[in-house]
Amino acid sequence: MEIGERVYELRTKILGEEHPDTLSGLELLAYCYGMLADHIKALEIEKRVYESRKKVLGEGHPDTLNTLSALSYYYAFLDDQRKALELGKKVYKYRKEVFGEEHPDTLDSLTNLYVYQWKFGGYKQALETCEKVYNLRRKIFGEEHPDTLDSLEDLANIHIGLGDEQRAIDIKEKVYELRKKIYGEEHPDTLS
Repeated sequence: MEIGERVYELRTKILGEEHPDTLSGLELLAYCYGMLADHIKALEIEKRVYESRKKVLGEGHPDTLNTLSALSYYYAFLDDQRKALELGKKVYKYRKEVFGEEHPDTLDSLTNLYVYQWKFGGYKQALETCEKVYNLRRKIFGEEHPDTLDSLEDLANIHIGLGDEQRAIDIKEKVYELRKKIYGEEHPDTLS
């Protein structure tokens, strides 16, 4: 962490506090704190990066949206349901406007949204959102793409949360058969 902090200090001194490279270094520092399980420190740093990027680049800039997405993740990790969902919806809204509904970044934000809904017990909302992601990924990438299969497996897990075990089993069997076909029977993804 000392090296990361030193790099940030040097970039600030040489490039200025709001230079994109300085902010990227600061965000990397937040990521490192997150990896060390200091999510409160990571959140504090991400807030600073977000405010600076919003000021310099604008709210809808991809880098600003990436930071906002990271903020929603840290709020979810710290069990702040309201903030995680609020920011997750905001990221999705902006990415949909900027990139379109079928862009991978937009789909990733929609995925994060259903994960937050699911994490906080909103299984019906999560099911609707996850079905949307699955259908879009199937349309864009095809049935056998890893991201499509991940969404399909998430659908099964959400059905478990809703108490629909038979539907979950049916979906899990479909995922297993597709992964076996793609990766083989002994691949870790097939076995998971």
